[in-house]
Amino acid sequence: MNTNKRGIYYIRCEQTGMIYVGKTSRSFRQRWVEHITDLDMVSERGFSRYTLGMPR
Repeated sequence: MNTNKRGIYYIRCEQTGMIYVGKTSRSFRQRWVEHITDLDMVSERGFSRYTLGMPR
């Protein structure tokens, strides 16, 4: 996955199966850092491993 692309992406929590969908006009790498920080703040829900992707 090209993390320098912009556009729509998804993050899936492997433990719960929850999917977060977002879009960004910045690079995916920049947005991912923000997302992982936000998700780590809710670690009491058991979020631990994530699958990242961008639709084709």
